[in-house]
Amino acid sequence: MNISIEIVASMCHEANRKWCEAHGESGLHKPWEEETQEEKSISINAMRELLTNHAFITKADISMCAQRVWEKWKHEKTEQGWTYNPVKNRELKHHPCLVPYYDQLNKYEKTKDRIYIAMIKMILEMYEEIT
Repeated sequence: MNISIEIVASMCHEANRKWCEAHGESGLHKPWEEETQEEKSISINAMRELLTNHAFITKADISMCAQRVWEKWKHEKTEQGWTYNPVKNRELKHHPCLVPYYDQLNKYEKTKDRIYIAMIKMILEMYEEIT
């Protein structure tokens, strides 16, 4: 059984969005269908990065994978002109998470990233191939 990479990215995006809403961040993340192509591409590229190395995703490796995906996300955001600001603003391309992962990224954000990786791990166990 196969599933497309865009469907997996959208599932993870929606889980991430709901996590944020449950923790008081309503409205910061749009539903997948309303996201810009730029945001969708970042999610899909993060997914490709994980799928390239998915064989080693064990429970013990989830934190390491979360950091790798976050580093790739940070790099892409920076390449697209985003800069650090304590208040997220899509129009100005400001984001509060453009900080060093271990030193400054808060526990809430790290947990959100680990949930994302764990969800991908479960999807990989279900489907033979993500295309």
